[in-house]
Amino acid sequence: MFPWDIDDLGRIVVGRPLLPIFQEIFLESSGRKPSRATLEKLAACDTSIRLSTLNRYGIGFAHDVFDHLQLSEKQITARSYGEWFDVVSDMLITLTEIPEAQGGHIFHKRLRELFPRTIHSILWVEDWWIGFCEQGGTRQLTDPAGPTTSYPIGICKNAPASYTENERRFRTGLILEHHHFMLYFAAFEEDLKELEGEFTIPCPSEFVPIEKDGIVHYPMWAFWRWFQDKAGCETWGELAEKADFNRSDSADGVDGEQVVRNYANAKPKQTEMNAADCKMISWNRLRQALKQIEGPDSNPFTPFQMEVQWGYGIARILQEHAARCLPTVLDFCSSEFPLKSFYQDRIALCKQNECRRIPALIAKL
Repeated sequence: MFPWDIDDLGRIVVGRPLLPIFQEIFLESSGRKPSRATLEKLAACDTSIRLSTLNRYGIGFAHDVFDHLQLSEKQITARSYGEWFDVVSDMLITLTEIPEAQGGHIFHKRLRELFPRTIHSILWVEDWWIGFCEQGGTRQLTDPAGPTTSYPIGICKNAPASYTENERRFRTGLILEHHHFMLYFAAFEEDLKELEGEFTIPCPSEFVPIEKDGIVHYPMWAFWRWFQDKAGCETWGELAEKADFNRSDSADGVDGEQVVRNYANAKPKQTEMNAADCKMISWNRLRQALKQIEGPDSNPFTPFQMEVQWGYGIARILQEHAARCLPTVLDFCSSEFPLKSFYQDRIALCKQNECRRIPALIAKL
């Protein structure tokens, strides 16, 4: 129940496809820019790629890794995230024996150490969902051993009467998908509680959709309110001046305060189920703004800039999720199930229920 392919995450988190980013990384490190076809083979661990090609970019050791993994013998299944996780697990064992690959090994190992509940909540839900579908949807949502203990069954009665039968099934599925996302965010927040470092990673609860004065705001609005506070500003205008947002940031030539308002009010098109067309600030422009706030001699790795960049990445994921699920959530809202019950309250319930069983799952995987 993770609706996006792994390849989509680059666009969602950093606002652009991953392949061009990797091309730039290789160009900077080796002076050569691999073709898209070469990168696609690398991403697929394609054993047909030539050793001379890998050596050209300084990653000849990957050839040994591909041979070890023997991906040609593996069958692709519906368990895409689980399969990917298994391949990476196998790859990490191989990387320990290759000195040139220690950087990648340490990075992946560190991710698993930092976010074990987050990773395994996704794998848990994926396995559960496959079983749910195989059983024709007959598995009990209230099963205390499953990832839907906190799912409010009564919400299904709130489906609008105007829905066709097919739309009703689809939208009810989105409400279930939404619940699983709240579990992922709850698991992420539980992981964050145990982190110690020079900077703070903000909780997703900071950026969920909220209703204020009768208006429902998407996650970008919450992010910009949070960013304004982190920058020590009282108003949008003060933030615009401090970060040097100006007419050059707008195709319409509006002033800096309106630029910030436009970023904060970014919403997906009503007919779209993704945030691809949301006019969100680019990563490059955000980093320029952070540097302006902290001074020309600052770098992107100060605690303040790292916290804001983490916050923006989390908010982008939530913005994408909201583009997919929020309109349906609003259809199912009622006095019994207000917007807050779908987000902040659900995250809290998942921490009390589902998240308590994730450590046991981690020990088995």
